[in-house]
Amino acid sequence: MKAKVILKQKFYENQVEAANKVMAGIKDDKVISLVLATTQSGKTGTMACVAEQWMKLFNKKVYVITGLSSIDWKIQTKKRFSEDVLVLHRNDLKKKKLDLSEALILVDEVQLASKVNMSIDLLLFNNCAKDFDFLVEQKTKIVMVSATPNRVLEDLFKWSRQKVNIIVQNNGPSYTGLDELVKQGRIFQAKDLHVISSKVMGEATGAAREMLQDRYDMSLNAIKELKEYLTTYKEPFYHIIRTPYSEGGNDVRARFVEVFGDLFDYKQCDCETDHEIMKIIQKKPEKATFLFIKEQLRCAITLAPKTHIGVLYDRVSNFDNVMIQGLAGRCTGYDVHDKMVVFTALESIKKYIEDVESGFLNLNISYCGKGETFIHPGGFVD
Repeated sequence: MKAKVILKQKFYENQVEAANKVMAGIKDDKVISLVLATTQSGKTGTMACVAEQWMKLFNKKVYVITGLSSIDWKIQTKKRFSEDVLVLHRNDLKKKKLDLSEALILVDEVQLASKVNMSIDLLLFNNCAKDFDFLVEQKTKIVMVSATPNRVLEDLFKWSRQKVNIIVQNNGPSYTGLDELVKQGRIFQAKDLHVISSKVMGEATGAAREMLQDRYDMSLNAIKELKEYLTTYKEPFYHIIRTPYSEGGNDVRARFVEVFGDLFDYKQCDCETDHEIMKIIQKKPEKATFLFIKEQLRCAITLAPKTHIGVLYDRVSNFDNVMIQGLAGRCTGYDVHDKMVVFTALESIKKYIEDVESGFLNLNISYCGKGETFIHPGGFVD
């Protein structure tokens, strides 16, 4: 039977090159492969290229999974593969039974929910795929991709190279990466836009209020500094602001209104509203508009199109990988216009650039989740 076409878009040279290396490892009996690539550099296309080659060889099942809990990821990924490919995010993985005979499991952003007893580990365990002999017998292959592999890469390095295949994917010729954005002066240090609760300020009196006022002014001054920068835009753009949860988000949005007044429009884009950011950005705004988000637009999500987006302002985390995979990562890719800038944790970005330049061999970024991952050698029956 003729294999069905998997991909709905063209392959690029760097994707084909990486996919060929994955397939070479598979033909050399590698059970697990990891493709390392920078943010928005075409990892999904590489997965699809691997899937197409797999189908041509075996015409067997392909699964695309992630530990990310995101409807946007699922929608975007389904569009890039045919309906014959089963696409599953975190909420779909619990107790899911898979046909693993000559199956290919593609894991997107493998560092997510990757610890022992988390989503991906439980999916493999429930399907007997934590047994290497079973994987070999069933001719099942696992191919993982990531821009920030975190502990997964550390655990893979503990395996025998006879069983794993690690590939570093090159970027395409028109790719704009974090290194280029830094060189062009388009990455700035983000400041805390919240600092202190408005409720706390409102309840404080006397000397306590005077002491807290400086902290409140810090957040307000950061927004005023942003206003000065935004005056450089001569046409309307969407500007994306990541806010804290609950009352903190309300505080930040109120402070923006206080500083910008009716010069801008404001849209809250989260589960509390019906404003969907991916739909909004399809059309050029008639008036400069702030889009306030909470936890959306992190790793594996492609912000497209970028044409109508100006400033992206992230909330600073103590973990480097959170900042890399946040709005800074969404500001990279092959369609980055020269008016896009991002406010983030600049030192985290610089550390990541050093990691990439080392070929991911000298990982220096901090990340959460230090426990053993599902890929740890001690977690498999061998």
